[in-house]
Amino acid sequence: MKNSKFNTFSLTIILILAKLYYALISGRIIYEITNSIISEKYSIYNYIISEYFKKGHYKPHPIVGYIFLILFCLLNIYLIIKLLKANLLLNNYRVGSLLNLKQTKKIKSIGSGLIIYAKSWYTLHMISYFFYVDINAFFTALSQFIVFYILGKLMLFISAVAEEGTTYKQENDLTI
Repeated sequence: MKNSKFNTFSLTIILILAKLYYALISGRIIYEITNSIISEKYSIYNYIISEYFKKGHYKPHPIVGYIFLILFCLLNIYLIIKLLKANLLLNNYRVGSLLNLKQTKKIKSIGSGLIIYAKSWYTLHMISYFFYVDINAFFTALSQFIVFYILGKLMLFISAVAEEGTTYKQENDLTI
């Protein structure tokens, strides 16, 4: 049980750091958007090139950059919400209520959410790579896609195992 408490504590710290990281990224995106709207000298293109793409031969319209950043910010907010749900799930585990159908549905929801985030994030970057003409970024985006996709699939697997465990627990309670 001591090892379990340490693992849940470390996972809680990791989830808090991940939420903070994505909140800071979203905050910076909002800051860059407002800065480029207020100041005519500041270009959103320079920020996008420095953070997400390599400088290409083609400079797209600034609206493409704004749309990319707003959608990216919304995706980060979606991920933060899923990480909050994961944190609540860990708190329920500490209390001792993990093997029930309600919790397995929450695990499934978090796993599905991570897969949706991975696919949406990758699609957004692939569409943006088309506008910013950066073929090398295809491989850069692939690594983050794979990480979130695998995490989502692992959560779905854990959900399936927990659901089977719940079924066996209910059958065992009925036989007693």
